[in-house]
Amino acid sequence: MRQKYHYVLDMPIRLKPGQHPKYRMVHATNHPDGCTLMADNIAKRTDRLVVEIQNNGQLSLISQTAENEIIDDVILLEKVNNLLEATREYTRLNKFLADFYNAHGVLCDLSRLSSGRGGSILKTLEKSGVIDVQRNPAVTEKGKAATFWQESKGKTLLLRKRS
Repeated sequence: MRQKYHYVLDMPIRLKPGQHPKYRMVHATNHPDGCTLMADNIAKRTDRLVVEIQNNGQLSLISQTAENEIIDDVILLEKVNNLLEATREYTRLNKFLADFYNAHGVLCDLSRLSSGRGGSILKTLEKSGVIDVQRNPAVTEKGKAATFWQESKGKTLLLRKRS
C-alpha cells in the first residue's frame, strides 16, 4: 500500500492483550489532513478498545497504544526531535503530524502532541525556543498574539526547527 499511498496507518484489533490481532483496520491516503484526522480517531478508538474490551471497563492511569505499549512523554519528545532534525524549512503542522504518525505509528492522540494545552510536546518546544512557529492569522480578533495549535479553515500553522 505504501507504493500507492504516502500515508498508511493501521490499528490491530485484539480482544485480549498479548494475543494476535483478530484483524487490522487500515487507512491509506495521500493527504496529510486525512492522515492526521484518522490518526486521532485511531488513538481515541484504541483508548476505548483497551478500556472497554481488553480491561473489562477498568480505567488505567497510563494510556496504551493499540500494540499495548505504554508511551511516555520522554519517548514522544525523542521521536518528535528526530523528525524535527529533518524539518529545516517551514512545514505545515498537519503535514508534520502526518509524517510523525506515518513514521512511528499511532503512539498517542493529537492532544499530547499539539493541542495547545500546557503539556503538549510541540507547545513545550515552542516555549523553550527549539522550534520556530508562524501562525496565520498571527493575531486574534482582539489584537492579541495567536496561540492556536490546530489547523482549521482560515487558520494555518507552520513550524521548523530553529537553526
